[in-house]
Amino acid sequence: MQNWQSEFLAVLALVVLTIFLRQKDSPQSKAVEAPHSQTGD
Repeated sequence: MQNWQSEFLAVLALVVLTIFLRQKDSPQSKAVEAPHSQTGD
């Protein structure tokens, strides 16, 4: 595997993992742009 391919896969895996964890940690209907006072956190 070439260097740029392995680096691309590493970055892609990191992004997917970050999105997955953020989805799991956040309440179901929490808006991303909403301030904390509106979301109740």
